[in-house]
Amino acid sequence: MLDGRTRADFRALRETVGMSQTAMSDRLGVAVRSVRRWEELDTDGWQEPPQDAWDVLDEARALQRHVVAYAVRRVLSAREEMGAAPERVELAYWPDALTYDERHDADGIDDWRMANANARLVGVELARRGFQVTYRFPGEGEASDAAIDASEE
Repeated sequence: MLDGRTRADFRALRETVGMSQTAMSDRLGVAVRSVRRWEELDTDGWQEPPQDAWDVLDEARALQRHVVAYAVRRVLSAREEMGAAPERVELAYWPDALTYDERHDADGIDDWRMANANARLVGVELARRGFQVTYRFPGEGEASDAAIDASEE
């Protein structure tokens, strides 16, 4: 156990930032099997994640916090400019990598998953502040182009 962090902590953090085991393995240049071993429940084959794996996740989480805070600030700014709280905030939610890549300069295999993880966290934070949150796939309905894309700043 590294700094008191467990394999469950590792998996939870990886999933929180929206990174698949495949993306983690690609980022580190290791086999997917290695990432699975870092998260296995069976302690016989368990291997502790190396520091560089934790570093990748910690950096992804720091970036995620920055993006989520920025998106929330955008909504709060819009509310101030309008003089009243909008009843509903729409957040872009990506159905797949292809749809995401068509609208972004994507450079990673999990960019769309990470954007969706960000959108979920933005939604939680906005709901906590009293906003009604709706998710839309880009291109779904008329208002979808106005939806906040939590993958950008």
